Amino acid sequence: MNRDTSNLFWKLIVIYLGLTAFLAARAAAQETVIWEKTDADPYTHVAFSHGGTILALGREDTNTSDFLNSSDGTLIRSYSGIHNGTNVVVFTLDDQYIVSGTGAGGSTLTLDLWRVSDGVRLFRLGDHNNGDHSVSLSPDGQDVATSGRFGREINIWHVPDMTQLISIPNANDFGSTSRVKDVAFSPDGQTVASSDIYGIKFWNPFTGGVLLTIDTPEARSIAFSPDGQFLAAATESEQAVKLFSTSDGSLVRRLTVDTQFSFPVIAFSPSGRVLVAGYNTGSDAGALKFWSPKGTVLGLVNKPGSIISLAFAPKGGKLAYTQFGGQITMSSFPLLR
Repeated sequence: MNRDTSNLFWKLIVIYLGLTAFLAARAAAQETVIWEKTDADPYTHVAFSHGGTILALGREDTNTSDFLNSSDGTLIRSYSGIHNGTNVVVFTLDDQYIVSGTGAGGSTLTLDLWRVSDGVRLFRLGDHNNGDHSVSLSPDGQDVATSGRFGREINIWHVPDMTQLISIPNANDFGSTSRVKDVAFSPDGQTVASSDIYGIKFWNPFTGGVLLTIDTPEARSIAFSPDGQFLAAATESEQAVKLFSTSDGSLVRRLTVDTQFSFPVIAFSPSGRVLVAGYNTGSDAGALKFWSPKGTVLGLVNKPGSIISLAFAPKGGKLAYTQFGGQITMSSFPLLR
């Protein structure tokens, strides 16, 4: 084989391997819609029960939110109360209760506890002004950490009696406090992470002390990997999802988005093998982009509506997500199996 023939041979091999990888990634990102429904009052936050059989949904405008059967989207029951524009929902570990963050526009009664079996509200508490927008359950199920739309503190509550354990002012280096964008408990329960316009902080949830500070542009959404090694942060201004080491705060990897990236929300799959970002791509359209923690792009799925919220099923390779316009979709993807 002469040199020219040899070079052509290896070029064809490279092209073949690249095409094979592209087709495999495209196949892995193929979406199978299990069910989908639309409501005139847009669905906002979506959360799976830990058993995986129930979806809790928030609504944007009215006082009624829903529990749906996750297998087919049928209504199980509604939970309803005054001032119940629901921004975020989390189930307790036994799936007997949900904690919801509600409200906007100067609201002060913004943290609710509901009984799942009959949709009865058991507690309504004052938490953050202008509504709660982040609620994270500790891994032992004993506590929730919350932040508010304009709140400048992280509050931690014991569940299900909803007694406040600590309120942590989000102090910055300028002698003031900053609005908290998102909060998340670490998988070992020893840390609560928060984000604001100056970066990310790791807090001791028992004493309120700062454990680690990461300088980065504003992160609207943060998520710990299930093994606790990484914290992912969606930085809208950088069109990127960044992975930081939880041991020292160093930047491990930067995952880029090639289109408009506004109002992003991110999550790790239960296995930790997949990281997904849902976002707005402009003109009310949206997308779901999937990566491995090593940075490999696993897939991109464009959607007609901006992604508002998303949640992985505890098992089975399913993903539920809501879109601007009122859609709730339950889908499966080969890459999640």
